[in-house]
Order: sequence, then C-alpha cells, then structure tokens
Amino acid sequence: MAAVALRGPERADLSADVLDVLWVVPSFEDGVEHLHAKRPETGSPGYLTFFIQAATPEKAAAPACRIVSRAPAGSPLLTGWHLAPERP
Repeated sequence: MAAVALRGPERADLSADVLDVLWVVPSFEDGVEHLHAKRPETGSPGYLTFFIQAATPEKAAAPACRIVSRAPAGSPLLTGWHLAPERP
C-alpha cells in the first residue's frame, strides 16, 4: 500500500472522472490492485492510496509516484495535477 499526495488546479476535485483516468494509466507491471481517493479540502492536497502488489511499502511507493507523475501527460482532464511535496 502506498499513499501519494496529489494537488490539482485551484478548486479542482478528485472526481470520479479523474479516478477513471488514473485507473487507465497503470500498466500490468505496476501491480495496482485497487485505488482509493481521499478528496481534498479547499486548498489542500488530496490523497490517493494505491494497493499495489509489492514486497514492502517502499517498493509500492515507487510505482505509485510514477503513475501519478505520468498521468497528466495522458489526459487533458488531469492538466495541472501534480504530486504534492511531502511535509517535513
């Protein structure tokens, strides 16, 4: 399991359409079994939790970050979405 913070354009929402696009992006090799979204409050990042076949949480984090990083290039619906920096 890996959680990734995701920030979108101002007033953007992690709608069902956004999640549908994110389901299309992973390849078989990414090992995604399930994807859950915690919708953001105004001005805050949303969180995607990927359930990924991996031996450790660290090994699940890398594919989750790759998926979210490459997703905006594949769909105009995701224009402006990006990984949110982790808090210290």
